Amino acid sequence: MRLVKAIYHLEIKTVEYEADDGTLLLKTAGTLNWRFNNPGNIMALPNASKQNGRIGAGTVYNPKKNTFAIFSSMEVGEREKCALLKRKY
Repeated sequence: MRLVKAIYHLEIKTVEYEADDGTLLLKTAGTLNWRFNNPGNIMALPNASKQNGRIGAGTVYNPKKNTFAIFSSMEVGEREKCALLKRKY
């Protein structure tokens, strides 16, 4: 099963993931980086194609408005975090 799409529901702190076979997976509560498969808390770029493995974005208010990338898996999020660190630093 490969997750291909994600929608964040702010009011219930839940990410609804959709797999390529139509299966749904819900991640509720927990930490933001766990729900978003985003161990680096990477902000979403306006152009999603510049973030490998990104399948969605979610806006949160903590307390100011921030939009974070949602990745297809924790491993993909970790790879993107490492790639970002290499690009920027």
